[in-house]
Amino acid sequence: MSDFGVSAAFLREFVAAPAFTTEWRWCMRQSTNNVKELIVLPQTKARQCSMVQRVQEERADHTQLVGKANVFVSHAWSYDFMDVVHVLLEYADRHPDKQVFFWFDVFSVNQHKGANHTSDWWRTTFRQMIEAIGEVLLVLTPWHDPVPLKRSWCLWEMHSSLQAKDRVKLSIALPPDQRGAFKAGVTKSFEAITDALVRIDAANSKAGLQSDEDAIRTAVEQGVGFQALNVEIKNH
Repeated sequence: MSDFGVSAAFLREFVAAPAFTTEWRWCMRQSTNNVKELIVLPQTKARQCSMVQRVQEERADHTQLVGKANVFVSHAWSYDFMDVVHVLLEYADRHPDKQVFFWFDVFSVNQHKGANHTSDWWRTTFRQMIEAIGEVLLVLTPWHDPVPLKRSWCLWEMHSSLQAKDRVKLSIALPPDQRGAFKAGVTKSFEAITDALVRIDAANSKAGLQSDEDAIRTAVEQGVGFQALNVEIKNH
């Protein structure tokens, strides 16, 4: 798995380039999965590679667009793609002195190749990659019932960062349109936050691939255990 990510410059170019075509305008208002299907796969089909690799091989200015990842993006593929992009661009703007490269799976992973990972891979290789990157940025939406808290991948990403909290920073961000709703909800009732947390149930979380779900489930059972994982994430 590649440890390279994309910069804010890449993201701005990616969302601006197709501004005059109907297909791209439609896609940008849809899920990250749609962006993969309608844009990433066609653009990388000839090379059968990741978007990151394509940029590295085809662009003379690739060092400004892709580089060694230092922020891991934890998100749900069902999210509106632009919600995630807005969060990442805002993060980059808040860190003007840091050259940020986001490990964003739709771009960092070769989407032409399926990957069936074992529970050992999740406990070792994946966790080591999280530690090497050094920060996990968790994108949460909707704030009152966040999708990542139901996804095996995202819960394992959170767990991996918390297990190495002396070496990995876990940051949480809401898309712009969720912040107002969050403030209103908290102002009305602080219990709204605890209501969202008590719904964390790692044992019943899902993954896009059954093989991933099974492997993560085994990794949890052989490691910290589901009850401890639920408590760990709630307490963070």
